[in-house]
Amino acid sequence: MAAINGTMTKKSNCLFYLTPLDGQIKVDDVKNLFIKIKDIDTAEFKDQKWFVLHIPNVTAASTNFFSTLCRISSHVEQFGMKFSIIADAKICNLIVKNGIERMVHFAASTDEFYKLHGIDTTKDNARVFLNCLLESTITTVKILLQLDEIKNEVLILTDPKQIPSIQVGAMAGIISTHFSGNLVIGFSLEVFKKAMSKFLQTEITEIDDEIKDGAGEFLNVIIGQTKTKLNESGFGIRQVIPTVISGDKVDIAPMGRQTFVYIRCMTSIGDINVFVSTYPVGQNASN
Repeated sequence: MAAINGTMTKKSNCLFYLTPLDGQIKVDDVKNLFIKIKDIDTAEFKDQKWFVLHIPNVTAASTNFFSTLCRISSHVEQFGMKFSIIADAKICNLIVKNGIERMVHFAASTDEFYKLHGIDTTKDNARVFLNCLLESTITTVKILLQLDEIKNEVLILTDPKQIPSIQVGAMAGIISTHFSGNLVIGFSLEVFKKAMSKFLQTEITEIDDEIKDGAGEFLNVIIGQTKTKLNESGFGIRQVIPTVISGDKVDIAPMGRQTFVYIRCMTSIGDINVFVSTYPVGQNASN
């Protein structure tokens, strides 16, 4: 009998227990779920409103299977939580036929679960995106510029006067399943020269249009890494081709009237700045 060693995650006041699949789960395996869930540290349940069991595939369902679901439901109720499962349509239909839908809520997908219960995941999704963006930015700077000592800080900017001086950079739009936004990378002129010197492995003293395109390449790599990591989780990130921006002091305020996040990467060649603003799907930056 295969062991069920699920993965536990928290999101939007929901505790998700995802059962791993090496093929399809059998009914006998499902019997072990209740024991596994009872062994979960009770601290995991704190402040959560839903316990969501994700079982992508079950080869068959018996009376014992539905009995297990009821026992799980009774267990999580002790913590003031509601119980839901995410399973294929066949299992969801059987839940209804067995008359336990009042004890066990169900959905065919994570998105359907959120929609059915009016759970707004916009902020959580934006937070996941920002954390991944930060990781991708630091990784890109380390690899492309061969810089090891990188410190960073993340700030919330609401006043354009807080924006550091930028002479060269790139801007791109981001469109995803959960939200849209704008992303900007910016450098002072001197830092950009040093960055491109390391990137091209030759000393850059003058900046022409071809060299400026390097800012767009940086942004493309950052977005590419972020897409690779998040699209597997259903973010569906698409991007607009970056536009290079330059001037004595570039004004990035038009990227959106709303608050935006500033990621400051402090390196041995100076600060590399990344700015991002996000807004829910259906809105735009001017709303």
